[in-house]
Amino acid sequence: MIETNTQLLTQKKIGAIVAIYRDRPLRWRDILLTFIPGGLAVLTPLAYGLLRRSYAQAYYGPTAAEIWSQSWFILAAVALIAYLSLALRRLRRARQVVIVYKNAIAIRLYKNKRFLFYWDQLIGLSCSTVQPKFLGRELKRRHRVMIYPKQGNAISLNDRIPKIMELAGRIKAKLYPRMLPNLREDLSKGRPLNFGTVTLQLDCLRVHGKDIPWNQITGINVQDGRLIVDSRTNRPVKISAGQIMNIELLIQLLQEGVKA
Repeated sequence: MIETNTQLLTQKKIGAIVAIYRDRPLRWRDILLTFIPGGLAVLTPLAYGLLRRSYAQAYYGPTAAEIWSQSWFILAAVALIAYLSLALRRLRRARQVVIVYKNAIAIRLYKNKRFLFYWDQLIGLSCSTVQPKFLGRELKRRHRVMIYPKQGNAISLNDRIPKIMELAGRIKAKLYPRMLPNLREDLSKGRPLNFGTVTLQLDCLRVHGKDIPWNQITGINVQDGRLIVDSRTNRPVKISAGQIMNIELLIQLLQEGVKA
């Protein structure tokens, strides 16, 4: 009863489910196209090896039985290892899911890592998109989302989560309206704002630990998934958007003007 009450209390706190993003849930086609064919690939050489062993044992003795069946048993063992690896990988992917609640987000990764964060326990996220090419042809874009909690390491999600950029948009919609007023207040009081590899200050912009005074910066823009900082004294500094936490909030504050 205590456990049930605790679960109900937790469910009440996290609120109703808003959206579920699951990595390839198990379906009937997985049984028909993966598990059954894989099982047959193991059982067929095993059954044939047993048949040959039984026949050789009956007519030619144990030595012939061992020789006639050995290669088929080895083949069955190799098929079993491949089948178990494939099946385990598929089951792990079926367990990977992200659930967005009204007041929280739950994440379960394929390595059985589980996380539950209320929105005020997160400090932001970063997104990156890569456009791979092969022989001059553009392949499918690959996306990556990093979620940053107040405590602990960042959590990395990739395209195995379906509609991952939609998921990122939902997270931003929960975090940014709450975070922006606090960032404005901290900046007005002269406190540096950390955006990962970029730190925003009243007197300068710190990039990769190097301070660039505002009077030397001639332009800041986002192009091809990178933040580009132009200055009078140095070549443009280019930072991947995936290395910048809450890049939209950074751009918003820059547009509002932060120079001392």
